[in-house]
Amino acid sequence: RLDFWKYIEKYPIKVALDANKHYLQDWLKYSDTWLPLWFFCDMGVKLPFVENSFDVVIGTDFLEHFQENTVIFIIKEAELLAKKYVIWFTPRGFLDTEIYQSEYVATSLDKHKIGFEPEFFIERGYKVEVIKNMHNFGNVHFDAIWAWRDVLEGNK
Repeated sequence: RLDFWKYIEKYPIKVALDANKHYLQDWLKYSDTWLPLWFFCDMGVKLPFVENSFDVVIGTDFLEHFQENTVIFIIKEAELLAKKYVIWFTPRGFLDTEIYQSEYVATSLDKHKIGFEPEFFIERGYKVEVIKNMHNFGNVHFDAIWAWRDVLEGNK
């Protein structure tokens, strides 16, 4: 298994994207080299940074909270901002948060709106690792997907 944290920690500027501020606060616990960025991407607002502003852009448990057209917009934005890598972490398949995580669904941004399979990322030039039983909700287990892309290898 690829240890993403060890692998990307060597890069000095990394961005963590999320639409929920309370999740972004957790990024500051990992390292002071992360820039937690509150991103209202479902409004179609472009991020206020020029292309290639950051070494690594990562979104964990983030993409599944948006409709597919917004997800594609987010991915393209992240690829423009990253100098080296874009990394996504998401549940595999659709996880109905209203059933499995009802106590965590406080706003519309907490609800899952889309599910992913590895092919979604592979078709966009990403390498993928499926992690079995990563999410556990009671007696129900869900796999997770790590997807990463070296933006220097492909066209932006």
